[in-house]
Amino acid sequence: MMPGISGWDVYKEIMKINKKQKVLFLTAVTMQSDARGTMDKLGVSDSLTKPFEPYELTERVKLILERQ
Repeated sequence: MMPGISGWDVYKEIMKINKKQKVLFLTAVTMQSDARGTMDKLGVSDSLTKPFEPYELTERVKLILERQ
């Protein structure tokens, strides 16, 4: 967890600057289906739950870039 600010707050600030920016959430919290639905509605590009393998992170970033 980040000290002093939530990931959602960081995401909101990023979207204020650039609504087209792609965002990959790296989270310590396992996403419930309703949280996943909220992320989809808000335009979050993808999420990855910690711990993860570096290879998996690289592949997710590649997929996001390919979708652009």
